[in-house]
Amino acid sequence: MELEVAMVYARAMYDVAKDLGKVQEIKGDMITIQHIFDRKKQFKEIMVNPAISNVKKKEMIRKALGGATYEEILSLLYILIDKGRFSYYDKVVSQYSQIVDSEDKVSAGVIYSACRLNIAHLNAFEDAMSKMTGKKVSLYNRVDRDLIGGVRIVVDGKIIDASLKANLEKLSGDIKAV
Repeated sequence: MELEVAMVYARAMYDVAKDLGKVQEIKGDMITIQHIFDRKKQFKEIMVNPAISNVKKKEMIRKALGGATYEEILSLLYILIDKGRFSYYDKVVSQYSQIVDSEDKVSAGVIYSACRLNIAHLNAFEDAMSKMTGKKVSLYNRVDRDLIGGVRIVVDGKIIDASLKANLEKLSGDIKAV
């Protein structure tokens, strides 16, 4: 149910963004806001707290984001607050990104690394994956300290594991087999 509802909001946001010619810009802002909310768990908790009035929640959103993002995104957040669906925001962003990527014929993926990758490295991995898959690939970097080193890439359900952890596990299995 949540996914279907999120898809309706995402499609509406996409249609508005397309009419404005700001599809990528709005996608970028929505993702940035999602990251802010993820880092500020307490803020997110306030936004879903029924004891706090919607007027107060909207005022907090406006103070935090007003002027720093598109009015259309603020309107979306206000609607989610009014409908008691603020917790759906992550899913709306995910669905919006999927719509944009689908329209742009882009495959989204995740690259896990032991530490944050810089833009140059991320771009190099995106280029390599684009050549490997035959379509444009957009990667999101997630830090996974358990990898020790190297990377694990997931695109279109395919996994490429070039992590030190995976290599050590394989080596361990090979040694045990001897």
